[in-house]
Amino acid sequence: MARRAGRTQKGLKWAVLGLVAERDAYGYQLVERAEELLGDAYQVSPGAIYWSLEALEKKEYVVVRGSHPGIGSKRSPRVVYAITAKGRAAADDWMRHGDNSFEAVRADLVSKLPLIEPDHVPDVLRQIEDAAIVCQTMIRLVSTRIERVTSDPWHGPLLRRSYEFGLSQLEARRVWLNDTRAMVVQLHARWEAGKLADSE
Repeated sequence: MARRAGRTQKGLKWAVLGLVAERDAYGYQLVERAEELLGDAYQVSPGAIYWSLEALEKKEYVVVRGSHPGIGSKRSPRVVYAITAKGRAAADDWMRHGDNSFEAVRADLVSKLPLIEPDHVPDVLRQIEDAAIVCQTMIRLVSTRIERVTSDPWHGPLLRRSYEFGLSQLEARRVWLNDTRAMVVQLHARWEAGKLADSE
């Protein structure tokens, strides 16, 4: 559970950086924006957002502005967060590459989907396709294990049930990746068509 929470915090941190990259904002504005964009994907809380902002500030990805910025819990709510050149480069690198480990890839994509710009689409589609390949490989592996499960009358059915649960999760992830890819392609095609129409 702790490892999963760590991955979620990491994904949220990058999402918050993406929000600051859009425009300078007060902390509470970032909380509202994160809840609007990521509420269904994360348990977004003000504490998690401010934790992310502090982590980003330590890495010099964002800076704070205000007459009395303060520190930690004493920080003024009127502090404005702004992205640095270092932070903008890091945000762009995250959008184009991201975390490709199998367990983290879905959380990583969920974090960046609301922040995608048209020029990010080729890189995001590549990440989705890479994740789909890994997912399909895992599905084949688990399917093979189910076929080879022990014939022990007690442990066999229980082990098979465990593998079947894992397989159902992988199948759901594959469907999500395929649907997400189709949606991104469709949206990008509409954007391209609109841009072409505007130029005529």
